[in-house]
Amino acid sequence: ALYTKNCAECHGTLSLSNKAKSSVALIDAAVQNVPQMSHLKILTDNEIALISLALTGPSETVTSSGKTLFICDKNSVRKNPTLKLSNKEFSIALSKLLNDFSANATTPLSNDTEFQNLLNALPNDISQAQFAAKENSFFLSQAMINSIFNATYRAAKLTSTAATGLTNYPNTASCLQSATITQVCHQSYVRELAIRAFRRRVTTTEANTIAATIWNTSLSKADLLTETFATVVSYPDFVYKVYNTGADDTTLARTVNITDLELANKLALFLTGQSANSTLRALAESGGLNDAVTFKNEVNRLIASAEGRSHLQKLFRESYGYDVNSDLQYNAAFLNGASTSNLKSAMVAELDNFFVNEVITKKSRFQDLMLSRDALVNQTSLAQIYGVAANASAFITLPDDRPGFLTRAAILTKKSGYYTSPIKRGHYIMEQVLCESVGDPPANAPTNVSEVQPSNQLLSTRMRYQNLTEQAGTTCLGCHSQINPFGFAFEGYDSLGRKRTQESIFNTSTGQLLGKVSVNTSTSALTTTSNQPEAIINANDMANSFATSDKAIMCFAKHLKSFDIRQPVSGQDFCHMNEVLNIMYGANNAQGTIVDAVIAYVSSKEFKSWKY
Repeated sequence: ALYTKNCAECHGTLSLSNKAKSSVALIDAAVQNVPQMSHLKILTDNEIALISLALTGPSETVTSSGKTLFICDKNSVRKNPTLKLSNKEFSIALSKLLNDFSANATTPLSNDTEFQNLLNALPNDISQAQFAAKENSFFLSQAMINSIFNATYRAAKLTSTAATGLTNYPNTASCLQSATITQVCHQSYVRELAIRAFRRRVTTTEANTIAATIWNTSLSKADLLTETFATVVSYPDFVYKVYNTGADDTTLARTVNITDLELANKLALFLTGQSANSTLRALAESGGLNDAVTFKNEVNRLIASAEGRSHLQKLFRESYGYDVNSDLQYNAAFLNGASTSNLKSAMVAELDNFFVNEVITKKSRFQDLMLSRDALVNQTSLAQIYGVAANASAFITLPDDRPGFLTRAAILTKKSGYYTSPIKRGHYIMEQVLCESVGDPPANAPTNVSEVQPSNQLLSTRMRYQNLTEQAGTTCLGCHSQINPFGFAFEGYDSLGRKRTQESIFNTSTGQLLGKVSVNTSTSALTTTSNQPEAIINANDMANSFATSDKAIMCFAKHLKSFDIRQPVSGQDFCHMNEVLNIMYGANNAQGTIVDAVIAYVSSKEFKSWKY
């Protein structure tokens, strides 16, 4: 009621408010500093707290062990989104179907140059430029439809002339080798192709119904086979991830328990980005996935596979955005002999290897992601930043000032040039490490901080940012009082990620070194769910805080769920995420491993069912 009376006219109804999740501090700062809201100064502290509660909702609860879980309603579960295959997933899936017709593994049909060119020409399915790694998994544009059809039709043409592949195609009794194909042969072909394409069981009746729409005695054998492949692979059952052919769940309305074969494919796509291979399909068909030990072993195998390792890197790239950074433009004076040769790719590869090593090889816990100093430094340019020798063949231990992934170059290079951007660094921590939505700055907010130094006193980057964004009576204070502290903790590293105790101050026009000033990394930041500021000395101290921070761990659980459903999480996902949290928190102050948390996620009832 308070929100509706005082806020809805400008910010929309509560359910659609553009100020969702606004904290008490943000609302209070806006009331004090935004002229249009000055009339709300009559609100009491308690009333502002209630408006914040309306916007954020009581989404969390603290357990008897002191750990924070999401408040969840087991009767309110998200309807499963129908997701299309990403470009990568589509390319792999179509290539696999095509290669089933290859004479041998050394000359797969998917190597065809025209086919590869068509796959490479698939329109970009990235949904938002600022999330460059995240795909649009819902909608097919006309350009996508055209490109998918072109690639599919080329694959179909290739299959129609693959004599050996047609002869050996499974469960067709070699009938496809005949000069003409009978209707019965065609039906058996459609069923086998549909089982592989649809990633589920296909009954004889369903296959025959599909076959009847294609069967045409006036077509040549080659044209019939081409039309058959193209038609089956154009079905939504192939282009989209659909798992809804299981038995009804009598305990939850409009829910089916998916079949073992659907589970095998859902599991493989989630863990590897590819559909189930023949081994996993056979295990599903035999009922092996119903055994908890066998299921866990299979999950471990998929995660550790080459495809699983690559997909794990994709998860962490999307979650923590380390593959999106500055163009690394520096001049000679700033570099001071350092090289940027192959640096950008080396920074990304370092964290790719870091997460695979920690999660899969070492079976690490969340705290290890924040504290481990292991690194594979494969370029001299990256080694120079860390002050170590490059070693492309083995992991080394970085210096004490490089705990976890947050102090690595790929995270620190959020702005190239002479000076760092504490705002960009702090915003990164809030958005991607703590999952705290900051929102957009006001339309009249400055877009950059002046790098021109006053003539009578050299100012550190921190001081210039504080002068601009933390002045009382401005509209900036509410957000920047939360963003800036995280950025200031990283001021012990320059914009290239090199450790420093003093900041070099340059004339940005001439490149002249004007002098040096001491850096100040001490701050006070909201690192936990208590929303009480915690004193932070530097980035090392902050990493230690994040290592056991409920807020940071809960954010990872959100990333994992979002990676699966390809959209932001909501209250309908809380029960599922709690299963992950219970494992990650562990017991007796010993966190569970990331792999075990993933196993809990895919072992859950929610993963093994389809809500419609």
